[in-house]
Amino acid sequence: MEEKLSFYTVIFDGIDKSGKDTIAKYVWRLDKRLNIVVRAWPSLVVYAKKFNRNCKYELPWKQVLYVHCTVEKDDWLLRCKINNEDTSNVDYDKDSIEFTKAFNELSSNNYEVIHINTSKITAYEAAKIIVNKIHKLNGEK
Repeated sequence: MEEKLSFYTVIFDGIDKSGKDTIAKYVWRLDKRLNIVVRAWPSLVVYAKKFNRNCKYELPWKQVLYVHCTVEKDDWLLRCKINNEDTSNVDYDKDSIEFTKAFNELSSNNYEVIHINTSKITAYEAAKIIVNKIHKLNGEK
C-alpha cells in the first residue's frame, strides 16, 4: 500500500554557520522520503530588512516543518574562523534577533517550528529529533 505523507518538507534556516546544511544532510540520510530545503521564507524576511529591500513576503505554505538553527556566539565565532568566513557584513546579535522574530511569526500563525541550538546537541541528535517530529506529524511511529 502506498503511504501518504502530509508533512514531507523540512526547511532549515538561521544565521550563517548555524549548522543548517550539516543537519539537513543527516535528516536526509535518516529519511530519504523527505524534501529538504535550506533557506526559505525566514531568510527572505530577515535579509529583506537587513539589506533594505522594499519587499514584504507573504507567509508560506503550512505543510512544512521549519527548523530554526541557532548557535552560541562564541561557537559561531570559532566556526567562522575555522571556515575563513568573512564576518564584516554580519551582526551576530542583530541577525539572531531577526531570525528569532521570523520564526516567532511562523509559530504565532500555527506553523510547525522546531528550534535547535547546534552548540548544545550534535547534528545526529538534532536530525533524530527532526525526523521523529515529522513521523509524529504524519501519524507514524
